[in-house]
Amino acid sequence: HRDESPAMLGQSDGRERQGGPAVSAQTVKHILELLCDESGFLIENKLTRLLSPLDKDERSLIKLDSIFGALGIAVEEDVYKLVEFFCRYKRERSATKPDEDGDAGESNADSSAGGSHGPQGLIHPNEVLGAIKAFVMEFQKPRERTAPPRLMEERDSSEDATYWAAAAKAIPESRLRVWDALESALEKYHNVLSGRAQLITETVSLRHQNTELRTLLHQYLNSQVNAELEIPPTQMLQGEYSPT
Repeated sequence: HRDESPAMLGQSDGRERQGGPAVSAQTVKHILELLCDESGFLIENKLTRLLSPLDKDERSLIKLDSIFGALGIAVEEDVYKLVEFFCRYKRERSATKPDEDGDAGESNADSSAGGSHGPQGLIHPNEVLGAIKAFVMEFQKPRERTAPPRLMEERDSSEDATYWAAAAKAIPESRLRVWDALESALEKYHNVLSGRAQLITETVSLRHQNTELRTLLHQYLNSQVNAELEIPPTQMLQGEYSPT
């Protein structure tokens, strides 16, 4: 565990790393700001949208945390390795391509004002992507090769049979019988309810038919046609007709 977050290193005092050169707070702060500005491709778009309402300092802290996670930086020592690598990357490029770095002489002249790696002599924003790639190739790949093969150990399957045998008996046999009986009773109850639903439908249909028949019969009995017939059907129905 680290005592302070890497995202806060830009605000800390310069310190002498054991076994390495001095790194000033100004140098660390400048390089971390470059990472925030030029490493947006290491941050998810969703996170970028969520950070928009925050102020600049809070956005920078969260961005750095996301960038460090993408680069595999987990401890403070790795942050200083990154800072020193960026400084060395700048010096090596300045030495091999002096014509492309017009500020090389001026940077060296002003180095005393900004520490051993003052901001005026640091890496250009356009070189950040190349420096990140080189850093990953130099530090992350060897770390992967030397990682202990704990994840590759063969899984012990000697107790698998015991585990699955116990899992098969997790529910007692008596409870299974109760569930079977309950399932059978529920199926019978479902059949009874289905039969009742069908009878209710048929009853409603018969009631509707009876209503229609009553309406037709009422219209027939009250029709004027009955008075014009020699043998009115209504009299036959009521038993009032007698032949002369």
